Amino acid sequence: MWSNPCSQGCSGSSRVDGRLAYLDEPTAVRLRERLLVGQQHAEPEVEPPENALLATVQLSRLVGAVFLSGTWAFPVAVVLGLTIFYPGHTEAIIGSSTAFLFYIALGLWRRVSTDYGFSVAHTDDGLRIRSGLLQTVTETIPRARIQSIRRIEPLLWRPLGWCRLEISVASGQKSSGGRDQSRRLTKALLPVGSRTESDELLRAVLGTDLPVLERPPRRAFVRSPLRCLFLECGVNDDYALAVTGRICRRTCYVPLSKAQSVRRVQGPIERLLGLSSVMVDVAGRHGGASMLFRGIDDAGELFGTLVRRSRAARLRVGEAPGALGRSGDETPGGPTA
Repeated sequence: MWSNPCSQGCSGSSRVDGRLAYLDEPTAVRLRERLLVGQQHAEPEVEPPENALLATVQLSRLVGAVFLSGTWAFPVAVVLGLTIFYPGHTEAIIGSSTAFLFYIALGLWRRVSTDYGFSVAHTDDGLRIRSGLLQTVTETIPRARIQSIRRIEPLLWRPLGWCRLEISVASGQKSSGGRDQSRRLTKALLPVGSRTESDELLRAVLGTDLPVLERPPRRAFVRSPLRCLFLECGVNDDYALAVTGRICRRTCYVPLSKAQSVRRVQGPIERLLGLSSVMVDVAGRHGGASMLFRGIDDAGELFGTLVRRSRAARLRVGEAPGALGRSGDETPGGPTA
């Protein structure tokens, strides 16, 4: 018999999760499926749907991506530089740096072991993500919880055509005072993959074609000569898309039904150049889309379009429950402009 973890008096606890330990794998799988079916308010006798595999990650590509991430290169270069310039103190330098280098190696190992055997599949319950070497973790993320998707392309990955997909998931927790607090968790949707694989995965998750991208006007080169070469943005009926980043290129996809606010920003230099930026904010930090350095007329039209389409997307919430950015428990309305 399974015991209820909340029967131990956890109603006053600040924890929002319960754990059942030491179950055999078949029992754990059956229990997990029953909980997912119950979350969908369906009959427990319904058989769980088959998974449709969307993407996997090869071990060789994962190891290569971790080593090309560059997080370890600078500290190792510093240690090597010190041993070259101070050859008489090589043993002291290496000895004092051993713990630091071990910490870097441990971090690299954690990244490989965490994303080992990574796979993402489509189910009626949401996106099912499975990964882990020493501890395999299977997680189902409802599409309605996804606040934004980011495609990250580090500098050393671009010659190989690799990229990473991350999703921002809305979550909730109770503070020590018992009040509900919202937070945003970032999870890997694809630790590393080719651009073709990421495009196919994005189409499967988003369920629609991506917006057509537009570049800023030429006078934006005066405002930011390096950054403007990489800036792009686009909007359709369901999503806003923004590309930013010089060294590490980031493409952010925001469901308009999740927009919390739409802002139009113009600094003194932008005012002189006739430029303006439009921001689409979602829950949490660093999850919105920044459409930088647009022309005044284009920014005004883009601002109005985003407000209207965000309101229309939220009104469609009840029409397609379970879709990305559409949840039956959302209240119709529009973002704060």
